[in-house]
Amino acid sequence: MRTVREVSGTSWPMLTRTNYGEWTVTMKVELRAQRLWNAIDKGTDNEEDDMSAMEAVLAAVPTEYRESLGAKKTAKEAWEAIATMRVGSNRAMKATAQLLKHEYANLKLKDGESVEEFSLCLSSLISKLGSYDVTINEEEAVSKYLHSVPPKYIQIALSTETMLDLSTLTIEDVTGRLRAVDERMEQATITTDRGKLLLIEEWAAQMKEKKYGEASSSRGGDGKRRGKASSEKKKIDPTSAGSAGR
Repeated sequence: MRTVREVSGTSWPMLTRTNYGEWTVTMKVELRAQRLWNAIDKGTDNEEDDMSAMEAVLAAVPTEYRESLGAKKTAKEAWEAIATMRVGSNRAMKATAQLLKHEYANLKLKDGESVEEFSLCLSSLISKLGSYDVTINEEEAVSKYLHSVPPKYIQIALSTETMLDLSTLTIEDVTGRLRAVDERMEQATITTDRGKLLLIEEWAAQMKEKKYGEASSSRGGDGKRRGKASSEKKKIDPTSAGSAGR
């Protein structure tokens, strides 16, 4: 009994001018799920599989591509034609792959950049490299991630690298660990800021109390001086008074 696969009912990703790398990754997953990737990757003598794969490819490209791609003899040829249109000739592919490798080698988590943003950037770059037949497995990606962090993550990066088996980790795992560091630092900052605020409030209260005390002392001193002056006026020398009468 022959099994007929329902391909037309599948939701295929649409190729655009800018998403070729992402498109190829998603298409490979979808085609594997339909057991059709082999017809495109290796080619097949099974006409049914080839036609189903061709149908999937045509459903995932803009309408202006369908006439030329549909004229190809096999789904494999149609797939390769898309790669040539989007990626270019073999020489151009190698040049672009080299540029992407250089970008990958120099990729670093910058100050002010969140770990989530860096994780997406790293994953996207790895996906692009895959489009040019440059494969970077998960363990290599995790190692690259751990060696690309700024000083504040060095301790967790070293402990992760020395105490855990990197082959069991993913980019998402590393992102979660680094995010935990950020959360701890945020909590510490809040605690420190509250402590500083309390010290400032205490200092302000002490200064206010000191200022009030000095003002009270000043008023008390003026009163004493005025009292002393009055008593001195009342104490008149009798001899001086007598002389004045004469």
